[in-house]
Amino acid sequence: MPWIQAATAVAVALVLHVQAPAPAERTAGAGVGPAVLRGHVLNADTGDPVRRARVTCAIAGRQDTPDVSMTDASGAFEFAGLESGRYFVAATRTGYVPGGFGSRHAEPQRPVPVDLAPGEVFDNADVRLIPAGVITGRITDRIGNPVIDVEVVAGRNLPAGFLPITTSYTDDRGAYRLWGLRGGQYYILSRPTSFSVSGAEGGVVSSTAVYPGVASIAQASAVPVEGGRETANIDFSVTPVRLSRVRGTVADALGNAAAGARGRISSLDETTGRRVEGNAFVTDKSGAFDVVRVPPGVYEASASISKGSVISEHGASAFVASGGDVRVSVITSPVSTIRGLVRSSGGALPAGIRMRVAMTSADLGRDRIVAGNSDISAVAKDGTFAVAVAPGPVVPRLIGLPSRWQVAAILANQRDLAGRSIEIAPGTDPPLLEIVVSNDGAEVSGRVVDDRQREVPGAYVLVFTAEPDRFMTNGQVSLVERTNQRGEFRIGGLRPGDYMAAAVDEPDDVAVFSDPRYLNRLRRDGAIGIAAPHRGRDPLVLPLKREGSSPGGTR
Repeated sequence: MPWIQAATAVAVALVLHVQAPAPAERTAGAGVGPAVLRGHVLNADTGDPVRRARVTCAIAGRQDTPDVSMTDASGAFEFAGLESGRYFVAATRTGYVPGGFGSRHAEPQRPVPVDLAPGEVFDNADVRLIPAGVITGRITDRIGNPVIDVEVVAGRNLPAGFLPITTSYTDDRGAYRLWGLRGGQYYILSRPTSFSVSGAEGGVVSSTAVYPGVASIAQASAVPVEGGRETANIDFSVTPVRLSRVRGTVADALGNAAAGARGRISSLDETTGRRVEGNAFVTDKSGAFDVVRVPPGVYEASASISKGSVISEHGASAFVASGGDVRVSVITSPVSTIRGLVRSSGGALPAGIRMRVAMTSADLGRDRIVAGNSDISAVAKDGTFAVAVAPGPVVPRLIGLPSRWQVAAILANQRDLAGRSIEIAPGTDPPLLEIVVSNDGAEVSGRVVDDRQREVPGAYVLVFTAEPDRFMTNGQVSLVERTNQRGEFRIGGLRPGDYMAAAVDEPDDVAVFSDPRYLNRLRRDGAIGIAAPHRGRDPLVLPLKREGSSPGGTR
């Protein structure tokens, strides 16, 4: 199935310039009764209706199952009896790339929102689906025999590295089929399936390779794909390599065998430049673990020891696998545990919401929660939390806070650390944190216009700090909102203060909005300064920044 890895931050947005939906007017007579949302699902290339497409209509801020409708012979759909609110419309159909209202890219992560007032009828929620392209081929060894059950990945080579788009596996003929692709250039990578914990020992496996059978993407040839067409005969061969068996032990800081320690073997894929996680392991009573069928490469074995639900020690050891047996010893050391309380400034916390506390590296890398139970950062019903983290500077981040809520303060020893990092020394526990949330945060609102002063539905509006070394109060580097069907935006949950804002076209990868280099470019290129709350002034008017132009706006 198509999938996307969005954790990658890239410095340059690749923009597809297509016509945006026309601005929508409010329906005359709106204001009484339920609202109605209608539209068509169309072939993005021909404009023909797409019959029997599955359309979903989800209301923002709820975890309810979305309403579902199927298009008729004319591609039409309708959702009636809707309460007022913000809705997101998406559609899928076999043979097409999934899409959403106003979404121009493969994954409808952020369709254009539709804001409906009581009694309003919106007739233009059209979804244009891109016909999917397909890549087929065979993978063989050096003498032409089929290579069976290897993972084949189609992806794009972005500035930050290889971005996987869809994956498949070879069959008994060595054949593969990668489907659900929009038009563009793709790199085709094959690699052995994940190695195993216990099971068969030794053996050989195919090496990782990139079409046309080279060792790295830098040497590879891109495969052009056209929507709705099959690109066939993308065949290449791979070289067999000898597997390793990794036996190891885990000991605690006092040298005692760590029974029941949880660990993982990971590697840096030299072909794609990405970290690859292997299967997890649990040590036996003697603190030993055994991992077999490990392909050649440079690896790190990491392990954690827990007391109850909180990790108390963590360690890692690097090794090289080149065939044969490998011995590894992992010595753990005490980690820091950040404990605290999440509370509301106005009384009760938001009901029915599962929140988590994460500690994000202040260098904007991956979260610094050490390997182990994924629920160690969950906020309990009484608001308490405990997070084990590795040493270094971290920024507290509260995940799962409802829309319009904000982190008002992050207190440690009565000092507000919101938007700033905390230095974690090895083996020491920092002071208790108090994360104060509020639902009366400031907001900014306005509209986005093009160079002809026409409203632009579906534009991305970014609000971020004016200082490059500061985070938003919730540990994020920016807040992102798409304009609705009328080109309007409203971003809430802001702590009162000074920010910068810019409106940009839809990027190829929304992860760019978390890249500090991209935000610094917006700061230099004229993103405007704003104050929150934005009261007593005219709404903001932000001109749309397209690639090669400068962002900015009027206040």
